[in-house]
Amino acid sequence: MLPVRRAVAFHAARTCRQFLPRHVAAPRPIRSSLYTTSVRLRQNAFHSQLESHAAAGPSVIQNPQTMTEKIVQNYSVGLAPGKKVRTGDYVTLQPHKIMTHDNSWPVALKFMGLGATKLHDKDQVILTLDHDVQNKSDGNLKKYR
Repeated sequence: MLPVRRAVAFHAARTCRQFLPRHVAAPRPIRSSLYTTSVRLRQNAFHSQLESHAAAGPSVIQNPQTMTEKIVQNYSVGLAPGKKVRTGDYVTLQPHKIMTHDNSWPVALKFMGLGATKLHDKDQVILTLDHDVQNKSDGNLKKYR
């Protein structure tokens, strides 16, 4: 269908350019040769437009990934080429940002318990206050300054 639209648009543009200098123009018939398509272009047709359904290929993606699997796939490192992440897979991640909260000492203990001695990128860590947001006393607010 796209080649037909292109041919009509091309013909209309060419016809307008030819008739602009004249005051009155008679309509010209559109040549049917502009509407023929080659076999090569038909291979891009929808499967319902092809003679054989076997030539269309699979119409449904087999085992598509969930949104979470796609996000994990995007930030995984060390995957085998062509490997698709699935639920239950163990992966190594390198996220853009990581978050911890004001109760971060247990998180730090877990981090050090894994054998970590320093952060690779300290700008990657975002610290959020979510446990003591109503804590307004002067003594407690000094902890967060």
